[in-house]
Amino acid sequence: MSEYTLITGATGFVGSAVARILKQRGHKIRLLVRAGADLSNLEGLDADLVTGDLTAPESFVPALPDAAICFTSLPIIASGSPTPP
Repeated sequence: MSEYTLITGATGFVGSAVARILKQRGHKIRLLVRAGADLSNLEGLDADLVTGDLTAPESFVPALPDAAICFTSLPIIASGSPTPP
């Protein structure tokens, strides 16, 4: 079994930097990305991409197998605020 480091919010500025640092440090990384997300911050990064959304828990279940650690890099969304695009 090969363990992954799961990163959510990896398409953003901070999340993509975290992903690159972890990859440089030898982590096997899996990134949870929203459908239609701009993946330009991940260009050239060797990673397993799984499409899902933290606002729909059933959608990110496929990202969980063999994930030993999870880093979450998300904006703070106040209750009642619209979900980010």
